[in-house]
Amino acid sequence: MKVMYDTLNHYEEVEDRIRSLPFDGVVSPVDNILYPDIALIPDDIGGAIHAQLQGLFPNQTVHPSFQFARLSVEGVEAPHSVHNDLSMGEWTSLFYLCDEGGTDICSHRTEGFGGQPETDELLSVWQRDTNNNEAWHTDIHIPAERNKLVAYPADWMHRAVPYQGYGSKDGGDGRLVIVTFFNLEDKT
Repeated sequence: MKVMYDTLNHYEEVEDRIRSLPFDGVVSPVDNILYPDIALIPDDIGGAIHAQLQGLFPNQTVHPSFQFARLSVEGVEAPHSVHNDLSMGEWTSLFYLCDEGGTDICSHRTEGFGGQPETDELLSVWQRDTNNNEAWHTDIHIPAERNKLVAYPADWMHRAVPYQGYGSKDGGDGRLVIVTFFNLEDKT
């Protein structure tokens, strides 16, 4: 896992612009599910985050596969609470635009897996327990902090905290992150 604080020098402008976006939701091209309260981000903001990610991986080239902003407000029910992002890329990054909540890196309490389920049996366990937060142990808690960028392997199981969000869409005061899925290529 890699962490960068004070990531963007024009943070306040970025937060204002992102909070003004319509969070109507996006249908994922991978699973064809509508993910609520998501907005596509402007290219210049995505590019600024990409540049900072590149700085975290100086010996590799960062290739973003998808970027968006997610606003998690009270009562929102994500299709999969505990999940991994391996279908979207090799790595996941979160750029926090809030100070409340965060992200938990998890493992299954009885089966022990904390990454991509490797058998059909474990996949069935994940499908059964993805929205049962009691079935998961928090291995690492990443607290939200404005202008902090965190990157971790996309196969790590994780969940947004607090579960089912906080704040309101009208108030624009919920858990807000910019998500970047990306792959790495060794520089030659």
